[in-house]
Amino acid sequence: MPAKGGTAAFAAVPGVTEIRPGTYVFNDNMQVVQGVAVPDHLAVTALTTVISRASDERCTVDAGSKVFSGDVYPPSLNLRGYGEGFGGPDCYVERMNEEHGVVHFMAGSAPPIGAKLRLVPNHVCTSVSLSDELVGIRNGRVECVWQVAARGKRE
Repeated sequence: MPAKGGTAAFAAVPGVTEIRPGTYVFNDNMQVVQGVAVPDHLAVTALTTVISRASDERCTVDAGSKVFSGDVYPPSLNLRGYGEGFGGPDCYVERMNEEHGVVHFMAGSAPPIGAKLRLVPNHVCTSVSLSDELVGIRNGRVECVWQVAARGKRE
């Protein structure tokens, strides 16, 4: 799929020896709605745990703004909240604080306390930059663990 947005479309420029591709490396919900990626190209998800359940429609998970960027996008992108369910129920991160997110379930089927939810950030940059490591999983098995080399750097 050809790149339609971001910096990746401009990577082959004579004399340019370095680029910062940002979300292009992992993709996110923002890239999908802009037509730059398809859901099969999403490489980063957050595995969260339900820590409380307020109702059939909402639960609280152990991931907040340190996992899901607090960026708010224009209504024209039609993004819901800060992240969405991946490979499971139709849900989205409705609101959050630093460590916790409130997930809204469209069909009113919030899972029980202790259940695992895989969610895709709307904007993946914060998810990566605030993580110490990324765990690579293929076919349900851990294949690698990457240390985030730039973690905590401000240069």
